[in-house]
Amino acid sequence: MSKKLLSIMDHKKTDDSDMRSLVQPRGPGKSWVFRFVTPPDLVGIPNPWDGKPLGKEIKKGLGTRHLPEARRLRDIALGDIRRLEDSLSDGAAFSLASAVEWREAIAEAREKADNPQHVGIELVMTDKLEQAHARGLSQTRLQRFARVATGKGFPLGLAHSQYVEARKVRNPYGYDPLKRSTLMNLDTAIKHLRASLSDDTGTACLEDVTPETAKRFQDVYLPSVCNHRSPTGLSAQTIAKNVNLLKQLWVWAVGEGVIPPFLMGCIRRTYAAIFSFWAGVMPPMPMLGRSVL
Repeated sequence: MSKKLLSIMDHKKTDDSDMRSLVQPRGPGKSWVFRFVTPPDLVGIPNPWDGKPLGKEIKKGLGTRHLPEARRLRDIALGDIRRLEDSLSDGAAFSLASAVEWREAIAEAREKADNPQHVGIELVMTDKLEQAHARGLSQTRLQRFARVATGKGFPLGLAHSQYVEARKVRNPYGYDPLKRSTLMNLDTAIKHLRASLSDDTGTACLEDVTPETAKRFQDVYLPSVCNHRSPTGLSAQTIAKNVNLLKQLWVWAVGEGVIPPFLMGCIRRTYAAIFSFWAGVMPPMPMLGRSVL
């Protein structure tokens, strides 16, 4: 056998590029570890292997001491990262699903932190929001995402699904079940509300419905909705039906404690204003603005 062939078969002799991202932290002869600097856009995103948020550096045990197998597993891991990057457009990065994942990761970090008000992963998210805003993403969209991710808002879509579940036939809560026609009308009302909020990512929260947006929804948006049945806009009766269905969802959410953190101080008065407005009374106060960026 030639010396050249022996050299090829000797796995200890290899070029640096073939050893990239491979280390043996416990010393020669021990298991290989895949080590890779996380692309900035992926920091904080759930990894494709166990769902935990990616840190600034990826360290993934490969479970083998055999170099050729370690190279193969490394290449698979690199492929997983590339696919994650490709799939993570701004739409996916700031979707409701992504916000909920951030919410869970931040909550877990706060439980473990000495100072729950300052956790690293929340700072990472803030950096991402600022970068996205610099790229031209809507501030309203980013504020809604941050509200969900930091646990300061309750997603409209989640409230809708929980309300429907609570009002199903033979529910354990003692509520009268909603008829199929009512459920369909509620779906339509939610669709109209989201459209009026420009909620294309599904991250709008109950807290986004201020007295001003409620008034605009009823007085401006709904009358302008035209379809084959109402070519000149929705009738007063249909508008009242949409508003009443949504009001019942809010009453349920507050009554069941779905959004207890937001029933204090000025936020309590804000919800009272919304209820008063939907009951036909002008709201007594404007919504106090706040920024999350």
